Amino acid sequence: MDDLNDIDKSFESDCIAMVQEIEAYASEQQKVWEEVAEIIIDGEDVALQIELISDMKAHKLFKVKEKAATLARAIADSAKVAKTSSVRVKEIDKLKERVNSTLELASGISKQRSSLDGIGAALEKNDYETAADFVESYYEVEAQLYEVARLEEDHESDADDAVSHDTASSNSSIVDVKPCGTKTTARLLEKKREAVRAAIRSEFNNAASNRDRDQVMRFSKLFKKVGLEEEGRSQYSRWIQQGARAQLKKHVSDSLAQIGSKTSKISHLQLISTVLDHIIQCIESEEEHVLENYGPPGLHTMIKTLHQECSEHGVEVLKSFFDRYREDENGFIGTGMDSIQMDKTINEISQLCHCTILYFGYLKERCDFKEGDPEYLMPLTDFCKSSHLGRPDLYEKLQHLLNCYSPLQTNYLIAAYNYSLEQNLVSGKKQQPDQKTPSGRTSGAQSPIPHEWMNININPVSNILANFTNEDDAGVDLDAGITITEDVFYTLLNAVQRAVHTNDERIVREVVSRMNHEILQKRLLQTISENISFKKDNYVTQRTLSWMNACWTTISYTNKLSTEMIGLIKGNPNLCEPPSGESSEIVVDVKFTVMADEVNNTAQQFQELLDSAIQKTTLIITKQMIEKGTKQFEALSYVLGEAKLMNYEINDPWVISALSSWDEILAVYKAVLSADNFDTLLLEIVSWASKQMEELIMSKAFDLYGGLQIDRDIRNLKQYFSAKTDKPVREKFTRLTHIASLLIVDRLSEAEDLWSGGGGVLMWRLTPAEAQKVLSLRKDLPREGIRALNLAKH
Repeated sequence: MDDLNDIDKSFESDCIAMVQEIEAYASEQQKVWEEVAEIIIDGEDVALQIELISDMKAHKLFKVKEKAATLARAIADSAKVAKTSSVRVKEIDKLKERVNSTLELASGISKQRSSLDGIGAALEKNDYETAADFVESYYEVEAQLYEVARLEEDHESDADDAVSHDTASSNSSIVDVKPCGTKTTARLLEKKREAVRAAIRSEFNNAASNRDRDQVMRFSKLFKKVGLEEEGRSQYSRWIQQGARAQLKKHVSDSLAQIGSKTSKISHLQLISTVLDHIIQCIESEEEHVLENYGPPGLHTMIKTLHQECSEHGVEVLKSFFDRYREDENGFIGTGMDSIQMDKTINEISQLCHCTILYFGYLKERCDFKEGDPEYLMPLTDFCKSSHLGRPDLYEKLQHLLNCYSPLQTNYLIAAYNYSLEQNLVSGKKQQPDQKTPSGRTSGAQSPIPHEWMNININPVSNILANFTNEDDAGVDLDAGITITEDVFYTLLNAVQRAVHTNDERIVREVVSRMNHEILQKRLLQTISENISFKKDNYVTQRTLSWMNACWTTISYTNKLSTEMIGLIKGNPNLCEPPSGESSEIVVDVKFTVMADEVNNTAQQFQELLDSAIQKTTLIITKQMIEKGTKQFEALSYVLGEAKLMNYEINDPWVISALSSWDEILAVYKAVLSADNFDTLLLEIVSWASKQMEELIMSKAFDLYGGLQIDRDIRNLKQYFSAKTDKPVREKFTRLTHIASLLIVDRLSEAEDLWSGGGGVLMWRLTPAEAQKVLSLRKDLPREGIRALNLAKH
């Protein structure tokens, strides 16, 4: 090492000397260039000076070249010395490592011998934990010694050829050390380890037989230390399974014996939920201990074992369920149930399916699959059918049960509908306050429909004018239409909520499809259509008006049911995709949006039925209005003169009388119809009235005073109808108002000014030809002047 240090110092001093010499050459060269500059400035004998400079430059460069060559040779020699030094340093490091390896081997062998002595002593004292620790320690040292031996072999194979033979021979003893010791030592260790294993097995089995939980957990920790990790987790999982079986078997057996008796408060499906809850509690209570001693594989083994126990009891309960409720030839259950039993069973199936999905999701989460693993990406339904939990008997039996859900739900909806129809329509009697519907709710109680849905305004039937009642309304509950609508949508809303609660996409789609077709389209639409009857062409029955209200309520409830359904689906992570990327919008599967559109299309069918009924009702009312007002107007002359106009101000010729009669006609409809239906009806009547008035006006003759009178009549009509509703009635009278504005002009120039915008009318609803035709109704205006008007230019 001293020689190496001397070489390094010599090399360093040579380098410094060469650098200093190069700097001296550079300084001398600078002086030469300064001298050249002075010579050029002086301008004396430039050619001679140039030759002199060339000679000096060549001489100096030759000296620099010699010095550079000497420096390069010195650098090369230094590099060789450095390389030799590096090799020697590496050899020294290897020697040091091998010495340390030798020391580790010696220490490990010593520890192994201590472990062998300790195992025997611990067994004599029945100190199984210490004995297991010694076995574990022995094999940990064994593994370390193997690693040391492997590194030694690597060092030997990579030995540099430059290392002398003597040095290699002096260290060969390190490689010759064997980490496993002699065969006698190995046999002795194996014998003692088997003794420890046998003792641990025996003690564990005794504790398991005695159901001694503390001792079971004590010895379950020792299996891994003596190399029996797989056996340990299997034994411990089996012990947990036996405990669960002991509790569940008696409970399930006793409960199945009680089910069916009048005193029983538990059902088959509630019993399965109890089984699921018990299995989850077992996993929760044992998870920490299993993970600590056996890791995720141990937890998976325990979950698989417990699930097999759960599956065995669950299948037994479901078999009993199907034995009790026999399936018909179509595979449907529920043929022997009444409506309340069906409702209860459907609710239990929904709850069970929901609990089961949560149960399987819980198991998958506890299996601790890593992100990116095929199992991690596996959909939950595929996981339930896979072999990760053993045979999927329980899941398959549950699917069989779910196949019965939609038909059973449909049967219940039909039974509930028929019951409500019978109570409200066929018998014609009101339900008693304590009478129960098939769904279990009390009739006459507050509506179960969500409060935000109930924005309809229905006038009490008791306020209907007595003279409106006729023989078609005799003995009929006039509120029946509204009641059946609420009953139907109560059951439909429950059906949607329970279907979504199952977390099963197929169930949701089937239930909504059957509900839409079997109840809304096939039954409720037909029932409302049959009861909106127009047997007479001169009046509308109270029953028909009540069912028109029911139709409007059905439209509102159907649209809101569709919206509610999508909202419930968005709130269920098992039925929709979570937000992705920057978007916070929850993605609903297109199958569900198509399903919602189908429900909305059904609402449109009800809307078409209601529109038709409104049109027919409007026709009947307008016939009555013609008889009581319009005919009087048709007979009047509007060529009045000033005196007659003054008389009409006191004694109105027709409007006041007509409006009074119309008010009586409309009062009964306002009393029965909902506010929305009445507003719709009134707008139809206003449209008819404005068109009728326009036709009659265009068939009359007017003077200025007649124009003033018709303007007054139109204002009265507009004011009357505007007071009846908040809807935009004035818009319906715009053309009539424009006609009256033209009929009250003093002269044609005023009409032309009015048409061009001088009278405040910004957008006329009349064409120029129609305006001229209106002006031609004025008998006191010159015909030639009217024909000469060019209103089209404005």
